[in-house]
Amino acid sequence: MMEVYRPRGRVWTAAAASAPVVSLPDMKAQLNVLHADDDDRIVAIEATAVALIERYLQRLLTVRQVVMRLPGLPIGKVPVELSGGRVAALTSVVADGVTLTGATVMGDSPALLYPATDWPTVTGDGLPVVITYTAGFATVPADIVAAVRLAGEALFDNTDGGPMTLAVNALLDRHRIKPL
Repeated sequence: MMEVYRPRGRVWTAAAASAPVVSLPDMKAQLNVLHADDDDRIVAIEATAVALIERYLQRLLTVRQVVMRLPGLPIGKVPVELSGGRVAALTSVVADGVTLTGATVMGDSPALLYPATDWPTVTGDGLPVVITYTAGFATVPADIVAAVRLAGEALFDNTDGGPMTLAVNALLDRHRIKPL
């Protein structure tokens, strides 16, 4: 089994999505809603469905900026696991206020950050390592879009979602990030 640095004290935040996974007209069609009375509720339901699915998958559905803060770095060239799934671009790696260069990202499930040389020793307090990158699908896979629609329908109908949950999980399981 490969050694990967996945500290318990890591904190990561992602910017808000710039567009929904399922548009309002498409979500309304899924729900058979013809009027505008429930538009705000439907937008909120779609966002909730996306958030639930992102949490289940452990990955972002749409590309957006992520900032991950760490309490330190591993010894040597041990890779650092990046949260959020597929990494589109690495913006910066900063440790104790110093920008590190030459790091590369490989993989997707999970994405791993490899240093060009051994990681430096981190001496700062709190979360002195800041890694900034963009992550998420450039195009959300069709089965995940279908899962968002089904999850939104279950939330809209306010059902217990038993059979719906099985269908949603079946659509999502191949995209779920599993720890190494």
